[in-house]
Amino acid sequence: MTKKIICVLSVILIFFSFSAGAISDSQLYDVYNLRVDADFEVDMGDRMNNMLWVPSVSLGKPNTNKVDIYDLKDDLKLAQKEIDNVYETLMFVHLFFEVESGNLKQRSNEISWGFSKPVELTFESKKGNCAAMSSLVNYLLEGDYEEEGLLWRYMNKDADRYGGHVMNYVKHNGDYYFFDVLGVTKSNDNYPVENGSLRDQGRVDWADPVIKSKPEEYMKFINGAADFSLFGMFKNDNYIIGVDTRNGEFVLPSILSPEDTKIYVTKGNKHKIKEYRTNPKVPKEYRGTNKYDEYKNNSSYDGLIIEELDF
Repeated sequence: MTKKIICVLSVILIFFSFSAGAISDSQLYDVYNLRVDADFEVDMGDRMNNMLWVPSVSLGKPNTNKVDIYDLKDDLKLAQKEIDNVYETLMFVHLFFEVESGNLKQRSNEISWGFSKPVELTFESKKGNCAAMSSLVNYLLEGDYEEEGLLWRYMNKDADRYGGHVMNYVKHNGDYYFFDVLGVTKSNDNYPVENGSLRDQGRVDWADPVIKSKPEEYMKFINGAADFSLFGMFKNDNYIIGVDTRNGEFVLPSILSPEDTKIYVTKGNKHKIKEYRTNPKVPKEYRGTNKYDEYKNNSSYDGLIIEELDF
């Protein structure tokens, strides 16, 4: 009887210690290099185009802790409902997702289209490339900010490396914030510790953390690290990019509206990019998914505006 009383009293004491705040926010919410108590805005200097590095928590404090977030890992709709900010999204991705490479290629009328994995399949497999993972983040954050979207970039023809990449941005209180979700995946370790110190870091890719910047200035910052010549900002994640196999020109489907799509080229750009006057057929593997459910072969053509950057 005495042992039972002691056991009950112990449970009560533990309960009241939780209630009294004995467990700190950092113990509940700090995951990997994310810091819930971080509060800084660091000018990264001339070498990095004076970008402002800020912690992810500056875009909203998390409400779901690193224990309760496990309840969301198998339910996509519940995850979208409960995840309300960038911090929670990065925590979620770090705990459960890994990187894989490649898009599903499909050729139509001499155009080779690259279809990234839809959100549902990325969530189910817990794997995705940059395009798939960025689309997942865009889905989880839908409606949580003034604007959520994707930033695409592609290397110039004569660059030492060749290829493209996709990352995320949000607009919050009138300002744009950019970040690369691949930096927090389980198989990567490029995201800096959110302590506000530029020196106190190991191997870091400074395109990964949350950067506060105007879009054109951020593109210039990214371009300083490599010769990227094409950029695209997409508010919706239903974009795909094709390549005309006859001349190497980039092609965008007509489903993309000018209101939701911005294409930028640098002064030294050697690629050509145009809008296709129809939409490609969706591969059977991806039909019926949210990302591609609006694709139709006879979609209207609105025309996209391509802006030239000042660098």
